[in-house]
Amino acid sequence: MSGITSKNRKTVKPSGKVYIYEHEIYQYRCNKAKMSKLCVHTKYSNEGKLEKALLSNLNRFINNHVTHVKITANTNSHTDGVKNSIANLQAELSRLNTMFRKGRVKEEEYDREYEALEKQLTELQETLTPVEERDLSIYEELLAKDDWKELYNALNRESKRAFWRKYIKAIKLDAEGKINEIIFF
Repeated sequence: MSGITSKNRKTVKPSGKVYIYEHEIYQYRCNKAKMSKLCVHTKYSNEGKLEKALLSNLNRFINNHVTHVKITANTNSHTDGVKNSIANLQAELSRLNTMFRKGRVKEEEYDREYEALEKQLTELQETLTPVEERDLSIYEELLAKDDWKELYNALNRESKRAFWRKYIKAIKLDAEGKINEIIFF
């Protein structure tokens, strides 16, 4: 998304009176939608509205993120069992190879056993997905502070942007411009 500002805004009321607003309005748009027409999100998103939605829901978003990361880490504890199974299958393959070299197993039986073990081994290896350990301390630290919103409101615009960029990698919006998903670092 890229930012756009508009400084002066002229509004004509039905009574004929003209109002000129002289403040900056920051809006964001999807570059893919405007430049190359590869995206359907053509609406502009007001920075103030996004900021208000983030501030009111940030604790919930962070709690969901921390819980999701912890659950993912816990479900990956079953990988120890999968790794043990892989080691057992590799040892069995090694024993099968030794028995074949010594002539104790016929070639047809060896081929059949070898294919079955290889198939099991590749299936188990595909279930292993490497999950990186994430440092959740910055999120837990933010949740522990009760006065972070007051501190945030005292910041200037650039410092507020730095605050959001510390925690949030991307924000995905739906067609109406509402927050659909927040991708955290």
